[in-house]
Amino acid sequence: MAAMLSLSMAACGGNNDDNSASSGSGTQAENTASSSGGEASAETDGTPMPTAAPIEDASKYVNMNKVDGVKLDDTDAENDTLDDSGEIDGFKISIDEAKVIDYEGEKVIIVSYEFENKTSSPRTFASMMETEVTQGGVNLASTVVSGVEGVNTNSAIEYVDTNDSITLQGAYILRDEQSDVNVVVHKYGEPAGASISKAFKLQ
Repeated sequence: MAAMLSLSMAACGGNNDDNSASSGSGTQAENTASSSGGEASAETDGTPMPTAAPIEDASKYVNMNKVDGVKLDDTDAENDTLDDSGEIDGFKISIDEAKVIDYEGEKVIIVSYEFENKTSSPRTFASMMETEVTQGGVNLASTVVSGVEGVNTNSAIEYVDTNDSITLQGAYILRDEQSDVNVVVHKYGEPAGASISKAFKLQ
């Protein structure tokens, strides 16, 4: 009995050591992530790999003045009864400006929006709002743009605290370089609900 009890206690002690080691490495990973702004750097063969800007800081890199592109003039929206700013279900939103850039062999329109959260919980623009960006009634494909000064399309998935606001951007691939671009924003899944709209003239 004494021998069995000794073996049992030794086994338990080994398990505790394993748990300690596991817990310690998890804490170290969390501390590393905290000290690097919420992201731990990946490593390959001991060489640190660069990480993207944290999503919570994405809007800090949004600056339409720095975007090297052609600024578009406003024109008449397809639905002239809609304003280009307003409140939609507890969020204040405006469609601000647009520029066309050359990106990876495509003409891409960058649209900027203001988004203020008046609700009681942090929310993202992308989870609450839906954008319909069209040319001639045909939806433009959205795209992710990286490495362009003044542009950070991750800003659409940045959480915004109650009573805070950010400037964010969306990027869409143009179908042609002549047709006006019409932008509509409404609550996600509710196209017939409250909406705002603005149009931009390419020529």
